[in-house]
Amino acid sequence: MFTLSEETIEVHREINKLPKVQQFLSSKSRGAIFNNHDYKTSLAYLYQFLVSTSKYSGLTLETIIDSINNKSIDVYKFLDEFVAFLHTKKLAQARYLTGVKSYLQYHDIDIVSHKFRLRVTLPKIPREDEVPIDQDDIRKILLQCHNRRLKTYLLVLASSGVRAVEGCSLRVCDIHFESPTRIHVRAQYSKTKRPRDVFISNEAARYLKEWIELRFGIIFDTNKKISQQINDSIPSFRQPRS
Repeated sequence: MFTLSEETIEVHREINKLPKVQQFLSSKSRGAIFNNHDYKTSLAYLYQFLVSTSKYSGLTLETIIDSINNKSIDVYKFLDEFVAFLHTKKLAQARYLTGVKSYLQYHDIDIVSHKFRLRVTLPKIPREDEVPIDQDDIRKILLQCHNRRLKTYLLVLASSGVRAVEGCSLRVCDIHFESPTRIHVRAQYSKTKRPRDVFISNEAARYLKEWIELRFGIIFDTNKKISQQINDSIPSFRQPRS
């Protein structure tokens, strides 16, 4: 798992104090499910670039905007030098460059696409074709899983094709035990920000039923809504043990 250096974490704390940075990050956080961490890290590396480059010494994440707007700094040359800085640090250039571009454009700095492509050079990244896991791989994973809750989750992912966070966001009321069983993915947890319904296998549905019975202490009844069955069981389910 990727972790930030102590230096970058400290820079996060410093840039949080800047009003223009706060305004930008606050705006971006409204469009994300979790947070604006990538944008903040992009600005942290931009801060390190300004500090470590003598040409831009004395400039901050706020004053650099004024310098670019009054044409004392060429935005394309500046971004190209930033890419070179990221390259020397062996960081993901495209990822953090996108965050910095978004920050500059948010503060009314125009970046023309065709000029950007001509004047800012990103290193070529060798790509290999991705090979998806097949049924045998999925079967091996499931056979090695002995945790009831995790196995149910893996079966739902494997049979429905939903993303990991979409599977974690499922509520009991989002599961419709019909034939076949249907689950509802809410818009706020979908990558496309649109709700959708997907179907799961009979095996995944069986494990879901068993997990609901185990979790809420009920006997599944197809003639009653699950939420009603759970509500009816809550008093006995929460009763302290003698």
